[in-house]
Amino acid sequence: ESLGAADSTHYKCDQSILVSGESGAGKTVTTKFVMKYLAALSQRSSLEKQPQRAYLKAQQQRLHPSPSGGYSWAVNNPSPEPISPTSFLPNSIESQVLQSNPILESFGNARTLRNDNSSRFGKFIQIQFTASGKLVGATIETYLLEKVRLVTQSLGERNYHVFYEVMAGMPSSELRNYCLAATATPQDFKMTCSGTYDRRDGVCDKDTYKALRTAMNTMKFPIEEQHQVFGIAVALLHASNLTFGETDHEQAVLEADNVHLEPVCLLLGVTPEDLNDALCSFSIQAGRDGSVTRKMTRPQAEKGLEALIKATYGALFLYLVGKINDSIAWKDPSLLSDEDDEEEEALEKHPDEFHRPAASIGVLDIFGFETFGVNSFEQLCINYCNEALQQQFNAFVLKNEQEEYEREGIDWSFIEFPENQDVLDLIDKRGSGILNILDDQCRAPGTTDRSFASDVYSKCSSLTRFTANRKQVAVFQFEIQHYAGPVEYTTEGFVEKNRDELPKEATELLRGSTNPFAQHLADIIIDPESITSRFDSSTPPPPSESSTPMTPYKLSRTDSSVAARMTVGGQFRRQLRHLRGKIDQTCPHYIRCLKPNDNLIPDHFDAMVVAEQLRCGGILEAVRVSRAGFTQHYPHADFVRRYRSLGAKELGSSTPSVVSSSTPDVARNSWHGGGTSHGTSSSKGANGWKGSKSWNGGTSNGPVLTPVRSAGYLNSRGFAGTPSPIASQEVEESAKSKCNKLLKVIYRKMQQFEKE
Repeated sequence: ESLGAADSTHYKCDQSILVSGESGAGKTVTTKFVMKYLAALSQRSSLEKQPQRAYLKAQQQRLHPSPSGGYSWAVNNPSPEPISPTSFLPNSIESQVLQSNPILESFGNARTLRNDNSSRFGKFIQIQFTASGKLVGATIETYLLEKVRLVTQSLGERNYHVFYEVMAGMPSSELRNYCLAATATPQDFKMTCSGTYDRRDGVCDKDTYKALRTAMNTMKFPIEEQHQVFGIAVALLHASNLTFGETDHEQAVLEADNVHLEPVCLLLGVTPEDLNDALCSFSIQAGRDGSVTRKMTRPQAEKGLEALIKATYGALFLYLVGKINDSIAWKDPSLLSDEDDEEEEALEKHPDEFHRPAASIGVLDIFGFETFGVNSFEQLCINYCNEALQQQFNAFVLKNEQEEYEREGIDWSFIEFPENQDVLDLIDKRGSGILNILDDQCRAPGTTDRSFASDVYSKCSSLTRFTANRKQVAVFQFEIQHYAGPVEYTTEGFVEKNRDELPKEATELLRGSTNPFAQHLADIIIDPESITSRFDSSTPPPPSESSTPMTPYKLSRTDSSVAARMTVGGQFRRQLRHLRGKIDQTCPHYIRCLKPNDNLIPDHFDAMVVAEQLRCGGILEAVRVSRAGFTQHYPHADFVRRYRSLGAKELGSSTPSVVSSSTPDVARNSWHGGGTSHGTSSSKGANGWKGSKSWNGGTSNGPVLTPVRSAGYLNSRGFAGTPSPIASQEVEESAKSKCNKLLKVIYRKMQQFEKE
């Protein structure tokens, strides 16, 4: 029912599951559990539709005989065996959705100080279901990949898993294709020689490499395309070892005797001369038709190389996300080619798999709140995102719930909870927010981290959540009082990271490559929206105008002179607003992950650490509201339908349904509907029953429900929705009458039970 109904008389409700918690609390693992569960339910839904053979029914009857002598419910409605995560068919949509995880983890996760498999990006997976519960597709949106990790890692951290997996798991015969020796180790490359090479959780890189290749095969990556992906990843490994010399005029030049130069050129499809020109020189436009070429210094060339590595890897990651979406997105069967006999046969055998999605369940796995010894631009964006999601949690769980009680005239003492709007204003308010100040600095010429810090001090010093003492000002630092605690930020690198610029010469280098895959990555660098906008998870992807399959990495070229690129912070803020708007259109459910200790060790529960997470996350206030409030919000009709069996004799032989087939059910999935019956308050007595006064308007003879609004409805977030079709007065009165009668019956039975 949560996915919609098979007929048009019921309303669907898109849902979302928001997995939150601190870094290392288990969000990624929890997300995988949720996805496996939803996929298993989908497969079970498919199995239940298959007719059971007669001998199996007879066997079920012998094992589970019915007291009446006939078939038991279990025989007529056999429950299939539990489905393990490995039992999905290799080419099924359920298997493909699950197999997206190993790919994204290899290219987007890394070991940090607080987590051995930390997601260095956020993702929102919107899984689409038919009305009968069959999974038919999914789309993935990603947020803010941490590209700076590619060129620098803190002590005790690693780069992205894929680099270590290739060297640990790829066969030696295949390594030679990428100019890697069988004895190559992470210590041999600047990108991976941070001093930390393994994982504390016991996971072996060789095993995860096998899982990665299996996942790519399941997602229908052609072998040649897999070679291209790994070729780019290894090319970046080699590129990190490139070195620069200097001429007599202190001009940078690539050292031609570097053994890694040839592999880089081979894998990227460029010449050493072109690579040297792209990294060691730049051109300045002079007039309409002329340009002047200038040479770079060695530090500038090294920065340009780092920018090329970050931009290329970021484009590779976006390409993988787009490829995964190509594989798992729902496809309209009416647009299938007539010549595709295999699809037609599948459509005849399993028509439900090709029905249009009726509703979706979104799963959000976003980076957790972070605080390290040195916190930079990435931590500010991550913690800003957590502040925004925390505000949404407060509004849904704490604020709107209590406001609804007040609207319905229920005697209620408002429970206070910490607001964080002032923190969001400090970070994102137009004109004076830190990220807006940073964008202004990035648009102006000649700005530095020092000028950015000075501007922040002048505009934010008077705000209560912002502090910067003399010691911090001297080293260009500031502190923000977040909902989860204070965090000190260092402004070094803020301007450069927010601009995230790649020299035009480096982009043109890739566009002129002899490797078509590298050319495609250049197109993504120039216009990331060319691949990220192809799929909007709120709607099914638009069909292709041609039935002819496109080259996997063929996109339209975009002019490289596209100016005014959005900054990293600006793009992230836009994505976050889009995400919050999308969540607002769903019925959200929250999973809060808690770290038992800060030492990453099992079987150790630190009460202080857990209590602090409960306090900062608003969980304690949510529990107080739940205990003092009403745990269930049923319309009269749904309440009778759900609990009629407790008073079937007293209600008579009328049909269980109290709503005619023409009356839409507007309150599925805990939607608060007009004419609502609130269940018992959680603050009942020790005997489990509060007595006659536990019902609003109750008397000693049983409960009498107080009439409530019926002109519209509020969704589960408390925001006013589109007015639903109102049931006729007769149906509503009948539902209320039956509901009151049923409550009195339940109340009398509970009193009788207490006496006995």
